[in-house]
Order: sequence, then structure tokens, then C-alpha cells
Amino acid sequence: HDLPISENFNALAKLISNASASNPVIRRVLNANFRLGTKEHAWAIARFASNKNADELMRLEAIDMLKTWATPSSRDRVLGDWRPMKQRSSEIAASAIQNFLPTLLSGSPKLTKAVIDAATELKLKEIEPTVKNIFANSTNDGPSRADALRAMATLNVKELKQTILKAVNDKSPAVRIAARDLIFKTDPGAARKALEAGVNSENVAERQAAYATIGSTPNGVSKKLIAQSMQRLLAGKVPADTRLDVILAANSIGGKPIRAQLAAYEKSLEAANPISKYIECKEGGNAARGATIFFEKGAVYCMRCHKIEDRGGEVGPNLSQIGKEKDRQYLLEAIVMPDAAIAKNFETVMVDTDDGLSFRGILKSEDETTLVLITPEAKVISIDKETIEQRGNGKSSMPADLVKNLSLSEIRDLVAFLKSLDK
Repeated sequence: HDLPISENFNALAKLISNASASNPVIRRVLNANFRLGTKEHAWAIARFASNKNADELMRLEAIDMLKTWATPSSRDRVLGDWRPMKQRSSEIAASAIQNFLPTLLSGSPKLTKAVIDAATELKLKEIEPTVKNIFANSTNDGPSRADALRAMATLNVKELKQTILKAVNDKSPAVRIAARDLIFKTDPGAARKALEAGVNSENVAERQAAYATIGSTPNGVSKKLIAQSMQRLLAGKVPADTRLDVILAANSIGGKPIRAQLAAYEKSLEAANPISKYIECKEGGNAARGATIFFEKGAVYCMRCHKIEDRGGEVGPNLSQIGKEKDRQYLLEAIVMPDAAIAKNFETVMVDTDDGLSFRGILKSEDETTLVLITPEAKVISIDKETIEQRGNGKSSMPADLVKNLSLSEIRDLVAFLKSLDK
């Protein structure tokens, strides 16, 4: 697989019947079937996804392969190498899912959602009764019913508009959020009242989602709503957890009057304080999204240097209890201005030795003869103190330009995640 030895892919693909193999092996076996791309291989993937004895993570991978069957990425799913594939018929994947649909829908909520997403993407009408039933059952959780409503819209089920209009007043915030977004896309005029209710909701997620919907399309309704919200922002009447959403929506909508309001807002900030332009990132973040950024976003890859419980590196401070120890202001400054908030015992030491070499890192330990540093690359180096010609303190080991790789929303989510680390 990894070389690849493509003439042996058929033999590799046949190992899909061994669901008990390790995940690294199964991932490659699934990918061999995905890349070979015949009807037989699509059905093999669907059969694996319906196997209740298989690992759930690999079942989800199999379902996603079928979802993206028609337009596969040019990047290899396992290695990320550039291995382009031709586009192919979505009907092959649709027929595979359809054949195993009852079994596929009998798994966990996460698997059910993945199957519905894939079937909806493939325009598989056979999924319609299922999504209707999920939405109609008020005992189902809100997010599942919201996903079902979106699927119904994609499938363009009968009486869709009436269903969406009714869903705007649903008891679930998640359903109301989905309904507002859907109706705004089809009938902005009819959505105005619902969006006004959204921006004034007591539910943070509803308020934020309403502004995301408003900012998605510049039209008469969105311009009027965002202009009103900017007036409230300038008057200090927008909750702290939603101010960033108003600003982002206003920037997205644009137009001379709204740009003037944004300029007035920026003028109200403390110009001399470099943290001011990030101040609205303190409140309203999503800790779950922040965790994904911390552990998975390659452009920042926080866990390379920081440890949380048993995950991560040791170049920077252990953050397992940072939320208990520090307030949001400190956390925000540590992200956007790391040199202003260097944790004690994590100052960078800079050393020049008599052989012309220079070293930079966090002080790990020191005795009478040896200085031990942890470099920004997480390497441990020992330096004979007799060879040191010059020693001084440097700036934070955290890159000062890290913030360039994060959007304002991502900064807010990262603050929320760090603040949640309080156990």
C-alpha cells in the first residue's frame, strides 16, 4: 500500500473480510478497495461498514469513502501523498449503501448520522423515510433532528417549506438554528422574523448561529439586521459572547454604512493596547472545537510543546489545570502575545559556547557543571558550563506569529478550551 505496489492491491483489498485486523491494516485495506473503485469494491466497503463487530472508527472511515466516492481527493486518504484518482459514478456508492441500508442505520448515533450524511450526499431517496422519522420523533436529541432536517432539505422532500417554517419554533435550539438557516437560503423575507428571534435568543449557540446565517449572504434583510446589531454593539447592548459574531457578520456583509459602523467600533477600542483587536475573543468560544484545534490543527499543533494530562510535549508548561489557574484575559494574551505572558520556569535561555555554537531552549535542569535545555524541537541537550561564554534570557519559546495561523473564531474557541481545563 505505502510504496505502492499497485499490482497487489486486489489481494490487499480481499483482506477486508478480516474485520479483526488492526486499524492501520484495515485503513489500508479499505483504501485499496476505495482506490480500485469497482462496484464489487464499493459493496465490500459497505458490507464492512455494516459489520457490527468492526471498529467504529473504521466503519466511519468506510462510510466516508462511499460519501466521497464520486469525487475522491487527489491526496491519498492514508498517507496524504499526491495520488490523484479519476472521478467516477456516484451510483455505484449509492447502490452499495442502499443494499446495506437497514443494517447501516442500526448502529450508534454517530454511525447513523454518517450514513444519513453519505446517503443524502449521494441523493439516495431511500433514506427519506428514515430522516423524516428521525425529525418527527421529538424524543430524539436536537442535533440529530437538526441533521435530519438538513437532509430533508437536500433531498427536497414534499412539503419542505411548511416543515421548515414550523421547525423555526421547535423546542430544540439546534432544530431552530437549522430551520432559520434553511429558510434564509430559500426565502430571506420570510426568515427575517425568525432571525430577529435568533439574535435576541437567550441561547448563546442560537445567537451566534443567527449571525453566521445573516453574514452568509449580503441582501436587503441581512444588511438591515446587521446594521441594527452594529448599533446595539456600539451602545454596549450585545452580550460579550456574541460580539465577535456581530463583527464577523458585519465584515462579511460590508457596504458603506456598515463599514462606517465598524470603523466607529474600532475607534472605540484602546488603540495603544495591542490586545484590543482580539478582545472579543475572550467570551463565547466552543471548547470542543478548541480541543480539535489544540490537538489536531497542524499549522499550530499546540500539543507538540504542551501537555494535557498524558498527551503532548514538555517544551512548554503543562496545561492540564490552566483554566483553574488563569483567567480568560491571561489565556488570550498567552495566545496572541506570548512574550507578555511567559510562564514561570519556562523562560527561554540563550547560550553561546566557546566553540562558536549557539543554543536556545527551556531550562530543564542545572547543577554546578551542566546546563540542560529543551529546544523548541523538543530535543534535550546538555551543555558543559565551562564551555559557556555568554548566557542570557530570551523571549517565549512559543512562536510570536502563531496567531497568524488562527482565525478570530479559532482563537475564541482555543480560549474556551483552555479555560475548560480546570480539573
